[in-house]
Amino acid sequence: MQASLSFEPFRFEPGSGRLWRGPQEVNLTPKAAAVLGALLDRPGELVAKQELFASVWADTIVSDDALVACVQELRRALADDSRQPRFIETRHRRGYRFLPQVKQVAQDVECSSRPTVAVLPFENASADPRQEYFSDAITQDIITALSKHRSLLVVARSPSFAFRGHNADVRRALKYAVNREEIAKKIFLGHATAGNDNPVPPPPAVKFSIDPQPRYTYDPDKAKHYLKQAGLSSVKVNLSAADAAFNGAVDAAVLYKESASKAGVDVNVVREPNDGYWDNVWLKKEFCASYWSGRPTVDWMFTTAYAADAAWNESHWKNPHFNELLVAARAELDEKKRAQMYAEAQQLIHDDGGTIVLVFNNLLDAHSKKLAHGDIAANWEVDGLRLAERWWFA
Repeated sequence: MQASLSFEPFRFEPGSGRLWRGPQEVNLTPKAAAVLGALLDRPGELVAKQELFASVWADTIVSDDALVACVQELRRALADDSRQPRFIETRHRRGYRFLPQVKQVAQDVECSSRPTVAVLPFENASADPRQEYFSDAITQDIITALSKHRSLLVVARSPSFAFRGHNADVRRALKYAVNREEIAKKIFLGHATAGNDNPVPPPPAVKFSIDPQPRYTYDPDKAKHYLKQAGLSSVKVNLSAADAAFNGAVDAAVLYKESASKAGVDVNVVREPNDGYWDNVWLKKEFCASYWSGRPTVDWMFTTAYAADAAWNESHWKNPHFNELLVAARAELDEKKRAQMYAEAQQLIHDDGGTIVLVFNNLLDAHSKKLAHGDIAANWEVDGLRLAERWWFA
């Protein structure tokens, strides 16, 4: 049995995002279907715009135009009139209200021996969001072509596209599934500070650095929550590791596997050879251990490993707004505005990025009393690799 919501003469399936008028499906885009689902959850009540943004665009900053476009699409699908609404009423500057009475009904699901195929949306791998329509069109063409084969049951466009954008939820699940404090204690023997998925050390180590919120602490329940948000009850990932990445990387991966299992995340640790690790695994395998020396500026770190066109962008993360901020911050002379830009960029990496920053390890050096020095650089060993330049005989 499958539950659906009925409001004459329409029927809406919350699980799949499909809208029906009698036997005929009414096509909706995934976001419009999500807006309709949010309104149907509270029929007769005012649903504030902020609530709709949080529900439908949880990981994206959009303008009011995006919500207005979805409501207009719904009104066309429902043959509704904004001036004399029968279904969706606009409350000026406040939100929307769904007017009809909504009934929950059970529907028998027809079984079939035919295989069911769902074509998931292709990802726009370019840094240009204007190319999104091209990847959508490819997906739609494949769905249309497969639908011509009577031997297959092909899932319609709307429920397939409901999976768009859920990668961020899976990434968050992976971040909450790792016990960083345990790794800092057992692998680094306490000589490390737990990371928070910002590659820039927390203040005051580097100018313009911030400590993004919320902090990623080990929380299996939150990890399960984000998997559920992505439509999953569990997930399996391969994690490649070798001690060539950093001393104790394989043991750290095993600890991650143990902690993640309690969150519904199955981490398959692949022990890679130390020889050739940086040539054959790093930048090539989907999920792998790595080590980064510090960079003295925020821009240096971001340009090296997080810009869309960076040769060492190890997670292959591409965020158009991040790239715009990075370029704009370099040219900004106002220190306050520049600090805000870098703060927003760090928050974007924390929220959406594909890198898990386990720890910031301490660098321990010992020297003879016959040597003297000034302030110690914290980005690399032996005073930022400049001991020969900056130290002297006492």
